[in-house]
Amino acid sequence: MDSRMEAIYRASPQGFMEAFQRAKGDEDDGVFLLDHDAFPVNITPDHLIRITLPSGHMVVDLSRPNSWDGSGGYDLAAAAAAYFSGLASDAKDLFEYFLNAQAARGEKKWSSLGGFMDWLTLGIVSGTWRGFVGRHNEIVANPNLYNIVNAFTGGFLDTLKGAVTPEEPWSLEHWLDILGTVLTVYAAYQTAVNVKNILTGGGDDALRTDGTLADDVDDIVRSAGLTRAQIDDIIKMPRGQRTDPSTYLTKEYMDHHLSQFKDGVTKFRAQAPKGTVGPPEGTFVFPLIVRR
Repeated sequence: MDSRMEAIYRASPQGFMEAFQRAKGDEDDGVFLLDHDAFPVNITPDHLIRITLPSGHMVVDLSRPNSWDGSGGYDLAAAAAAYFSGLASDAKDLFEYFLNAQAARGEKKWSSLGGFMDWLTLGIVSGTWRGFVGRHNEIVANPNLYNIVNAFTGGFLDTLKGAVTPEEPWSLEHWLDILGTVLTVYAAYQTAVNVKNILTGGGDDALRTDGTLADDVDDIVRSAGLTRAQIDDIIKMPRGQRTDPSTYLTKEYMDHHLSQFKDGVTKFRAQAPKGTVGPPEGTFVFPLIVRR
């Protein structure tokens, strides 16, 4: 269909499809070019030309199940089947393309180090390089803000654009762009959280979650009588702002803990120490028995 017939179709899809179904008769498959002289309620077989694939025209493709039943009603099951069939077909084509590309890379894997690394990484090397070159060329040809930011973010703006304003909504490419956007945003968020923890000392909480501090925390809970909530609140306090231990630890626990250092202390270092060890405000040490 040309733009005029496409506009008529969008104005009344059901009436258009009913007329089309009547016009095509018993023809069950193929691609049809629709003459723009047809009217939405007056499509005749004379308006339909069966062709292979018209370039630049909107087409009605009957090779896949359509969502209109014989009475002109909407068949949800057929629509769902057509949608998932299309996704499966696109995924199959993508997988076959990957296999063919990997086979081609395999033929060149011994030709150079770059060829071997490209084969070993399943095309990540060449794909990354092509993306870099392509985005660089876009900046050179049109140095606008979008192209600049897109280049410095490794093509994230293109992925975001594909997720928000896709050329084919809910296609396989659209789903992949959505997945890429979500993963990129999540990775950026986690990176920001980790940086914040490093700067504020909140990384202790992450260590505790992973189990690194679990044993020490359990010992404190049992020995000092603290609740789990109290331990969490203390660990989450930024370094330099934590309250004095005497405000939440018993004297008995503190005395027992300090008694472990009465024979001396030890500290692990990559090189032999020279002068004072650690900053003026103090440093972490282990009881001397740890070295033994």
